[in-house]
Amino acid sequence: MTVTGHRTGSAHALRPGTMAIAAAWLRLELRRRLRPLLVLALLVGLATATILTAVAGARRGESAVERLRAVTLPADAVVLPNDSAFDWNKIRALPGVAAVAGFAVAPFFVEELPGYAGYLPPADGEAMRTVERPVVLEGRLPDPSRTDEVVISGRFSGSYGLGVGDALTLRLMTVAEAGDPNFGGVPHGPRVPARIVGVIRSPWYSDAVGGRGDMHPSAGLFVAYPKNFLGAGTYGFANALVRLDRGENGLSAFRKSLSEVTGRTDIEIWNGADNARRSQRVNTYESLALGVFALAALVAALVLVGQSVARYATANVSDLQVLRASGITTPQVMAAASAGPFLASVAGASAGVGGAVLGSLWMPIGAASLLEPTPGLDVDGPVLAAGWVIVPLLVLAGALAAARLAIAAARSEAPPRRSAVARAVARLGLPVPLVIGTRFALEPGRGRTSVPVRPALFGAVAGVLGVLASFTFAAGVADAAGNPARFGQTFQVATYFGEGGQDWAPAEQAMAVIARDPDVLSVNDARVSVAEAHTTSNPDANDPNLSTDDNPNPGTGNNPNPGTSDDPNPDADDNPNPGTSDDPNPDADDVSVTVYSYHPVGAPFPVVLVSGRMPESSGEIVLAPTSARDLRADIGSAVRLAGSTAPRDLRVTGIGFVPHGSHNDYDAGAWTSADGFHALFGADFKYHQSLIALRPGADMDALRVRLTTAVKAIKDGEKVAFGTQDPPTQLAEVQDMRILPLFLGGFLALLAVGAVGHALATAIRRRRHEIAVMRALGLTRTQSRWVVVTQASLLALVGLAFGVPLGLALGRTLWRVVADHTPLFYQPPVALWALLLVGPGALLVANLLAAWPSRLVTRFGVGQTLRAE
Repeated sequence: MTVTGHRTGSAHALRPGTMAIAAAWLRLELRRRLRPLLVLALLVGLATATILTAVAGARRGESAVERLRAVTLPADAVVLPNDSAFDWNKIRALPGVAAVAGFAVAPFFVEELPGYAGYLPPADGEAMRTVERPVVLEGRLPDPSRTDEVVISGRFSGSYGLGVGDALTLRLMTVAEAGDPNFGGVPHGPRVPARIVGVIRSPWYSDAVGGRGDMHPSAGLFVAYPKNFLGAGTYGFANALVRLDRGENGLSAFRKSLSEVTGRTDIEIWNGADNARRSQRVNTYESLALGVFALAALVAALVLVGQSVARYATANVSDLQVLRASGITTPQVMAAASAGPFLASVAGASAGVGGAVLGSLWMPIGAASLLEPTPGLDVDGPVLAAGWVIVPLLVLAGALAAARLAIAAARSEAPPRRSAVARAVARLGLPVPLVIGTRFALEPGRGRTSVPVRPALFGAVAGVLGVLASFTFAAGVADAAGNPARFGQTFQVATYFGEGGQDWAPAEQAMAVIARDPDVLSVNDARVSVAEAHTTSNPDANDPNLSTDDNPNPGTGNNPNPGTSDDPNPDADDNPNPGTSDDPNPDADDVSVTVYSYHPVGAPFPVVLVSGRMPESSGEIVLAPTSARDLRADIGSAVRLAGSTAPRDLRVTGIGFVPHGSHNDYDAGAWTSADGFHALFGADFKYHQSLIALRPGADMDALRVRLTTAVKAIKDGEKVAFGTQDPPTQLAEVQDMRILPLFLGGFLALLAVGAVGHALATAIRRRRHEIAVMRALGLTRTQSRWVVVTQASLLALVGLAFGVPLGLALGRTLWRVVADHTPLFYQPPVALWALLLVGPGALLVANLLAAWPSRLVTRFGVGQTLRAE
């Protein structure tokens, strides 16, 4: 026993260790297979850089709003009394108010930029100092005591070609022009030389999605020329940004104090945190899309890079098997076969981390890039460190698994798995090329004849799915972009008749003339004002008068999509903005609601309702989705509104969109009947306007000329100006969302091309013996080509069979999520051309990929192949 043990120990001592075997084999591999290892390192580096850039960019975009607000002292409230005599010193003295910064609601102009008009210049030195203190991206902040310094937002320089250090000339209005509510021409006031001193960013001083950038003068400009902004009368006014000691939590107390000190309940207040949440929703979507893109890139890397790693490891196992006689063990074979891929992955991961750092220059993307406080190079340590560790470990695990499977396959005597479809094709007696091609497409084989069938099938399905989903989503974006009614904007022209409770133009006569024009579908006499509101009771589902089938205006366009469901969003009854917090602001008991009167002149005016019906009596109201969410109200709820008169309880009869105005978004506000508006505000109003809906195909320019001429015939009719309705900002945000799904679809299509192409090439290489045998038995060159064509076509057909319905469902689901979060009226998108072309396109691409393997299969020598085998 002693002698035997001694001999065993000596034999073990003579056997090289696992690490020594791996190191020796790696040195040999570096000499004979350096190029494949460099290619593998390059693939790993590209995949790592792509994935880490997307993940780090998603994290950066998701946190952009929070990080910007953390360093800029953002306004908690935007207070809009629209009163030239308003005493802001009383507001500064209110308890809980930390700072107040005024801004003039007036334009200024730049002589070097014809057509450009700046807006909302700071009215005192608190702006950019104690409220909305911006981060400085370049240069410095303006001196509030100077009139000749301006700053710009990030996009301004690229849009207008002016940057830090450039001189320009500001042009102001004359005092008379500033006091004219209808002024819209070229200003003739003071010329003020100025210079751009900085590029800034804060939640208030930020670029808008789709915008070209803004300019902001020093507060000293307004202080020196107040009447050139506000005029000498009672028309012009300044509103203010307010920062509170308790932030959003102090907003409810501030509303009450504001009402007490001013005696007014109709002062509109924007919640700064609500604006931040709106931006965050967009950023979250884009970050999620980037995360999905990173996941798709990871899957693509696992399939494409994984195939290279598996092929390399399997080839090494075949070479190492000859060393079995020398006593090499299975673990040593696996370690040696995996050493090369592991080393290449370490080098590739290191390069990929560097590429991700460089890629951060272009991150975050979309709307988040406009709110990023520190644009430029960024190092996300946790993400980069995790990637540098995980990527080599994944490659090592894949190489070890491939080596183990290759060793097991070499020892296995079990027959390879057969495909039921291939057997059925054989039993049908179909031509031999079809039978062989079906087997190549669906049967993976074993050992040296194995083919990556599952990755190819998965890739084909993913490619079709991704392309169709992205085009379906893009069809939804295109539909919304070309149809403002999806955002509730059913009118194309608007005109103002008065402001502050006073009409300056003949409203009743003018609207009667407008309604008679043949191109005018309908006109709404809209008075607009602001009320404070809160919920007083829970929904009453038993009220028979609140049926969603009760439409007071049948056929007039309450549903902008005739023929579709009357309730396109059945889940909206529980939460009018699904996917968002049911209670985003639990401390805000009161909400400012912009109220529009529904008073059609002539034909009923179209309103887009999500659910319910329009108000019919003075005790009913329709709430916009965001206002309903903020008030925790639904159809049947009672809400108390305090306007210029005594507070009133109104019953909610519907949830729908309102006009997008200068002081409200289309998803925030309310509709009342004309009697209901009078009961709330009496004869007071903030604005008096007409909303004009046109017939399809109307010539806008000709119509405006015709209406202007007709209205001028009325006394004071020359004061009526017709303007077009600007699209809501959310439209640009939705358009911005289209990019990532298209990139994702393209990436998945690339995955399909790589997976199918690899399967075709591998099948020809690994099963050339089988083809050679068939050739020896009489298979012609043309029939050999048809084997490859059948394989490629079948892979494409499988991809179409599963990818088309899944892609259509995924694209519509993504668009539904965006529609609910935006919100907008959901219309199921149909990418007609994509549906028509995806089938022929998939078959064409698959057969183009088959061109080289089908050529190759006819060129190798049959006899030489059989002798080699």
